[in-house]
Amino acid sequence: MRLIYFVSILLIYPLKAAANTECVVRGASERLQNYCLQNTLSEKIVDYRQLLIVDNRMRLEGYKKGLGILHSDVAINPQSYAVLQPYTHYERNINGGNPAKPIVLEFGTFDDQTLYRRSGFTYGLGFRYEGRYLYGEGRYLNYSLRKKFAHDPYGSFNINTLIGEFCSYNHIQRSWYVDACISASQIHKDLSNEKWQNLSLSTSRLLKGAKGVNHEFSVGYNHYIGKIYEQSQVKLGIDTIFASGMFFGVDTTLGEIVSGHLATRYAFGVNATRFIAQKPVKISFAYKQSDGGSWLGVMRDEQSSSIQVKFPLWGAVSAVVGYNQTKSNVDYFNDAYPNFGLQLADIRF
Repeated sequence: MRLIYFVSILLIYPLKAAANTECVVRGASERLQNYCLQNTLSEKIVDYRQLLIVDNRMRLEGYKKGLGILHSDVAINPQSYAVLQPYTHYERNINGGNPAKPIVLEFGTFDDQTLYRRSGFTYGLGFRYEGRYLYGEGRYLNYSLRKKFAHDPYGSFNINTLIGEFCSYNHIQRSWYVDACISASQIHKDLSNEKWQNLSLSTSRLLKGAKGVNHEFSVGYNHYIGKIYEQSQVKLGIDTIFASGMFFGVDTTLGEIVSGHLATRYAFGVNATRFIAQKPVKISFAYKQSDGGSWLGVMRDEQSSSIQVKFPLWGAVSAVVGYNQTKSNVDYFNDAYPNFGLQLADIRF
């Protein structure tokens, strides 16, 4: 409850953003940031250096003339780059095991501790490779490959994560856009190996509100492909950058019924970022309701929620603290645990 109260104070109490940070804020898409910057230029007195920054950002999206201040029709060809990120994190399930408690049934008790999950701190290194290919005005392909390796210092457990993503972003007309993405993910642990893919198609619109507020509205379709089932989902989202430099985003997912499998029926997420003492503090909340599966003849119904705060500690070190909870109609799957860790700033090369 104290954490939720602290988060509420951060969102409500008015704070002034640092100069030139009102639009370039974590959580907002590059598209929304650039839209906000262009609107800000038309309302404020800015120097030539700031104009060049916005001009450069527009050329990176394929707009050859940018703001038109350089009198050239050459788009900037984005360079691919790689990033390393060391981190340490508390992991609830290092080995991919079952809940660490016996299964108690009317006709007996099952207790195989070799299949229990293991919890504790892990340390690791993340690698990310990203690039962009321009193929039109406001049209480009983003591609990325992410690899994370985590190790348990007190045992022999390893976590290997691999994520690949390709996204096509397309400016159609005025403030309308159409995007398509494909992603594949894998998380390998000692006792589990999860794999899934997502295919999505969405449209979005940028809109300028009153008092320096900028919005991005989106609606789309996502097709989830897991190891044992597939699901069609509808996604809705609203992202907003306020004149104070605060970002606030809300997204909703509605999933179809998947007979015989526990699948997402409804998901809701809130993300907010604001500058405190000229440092970004990011707050995230997520809720998901799942049903459709069965366990030993009992139909399962679960609600999971999480809250997380990420903030700079000192220098290049950021901290993450939060709390996760799962409530199920089958007591065996009930769970609640803290979430915390440390991250170092990206090492880019």
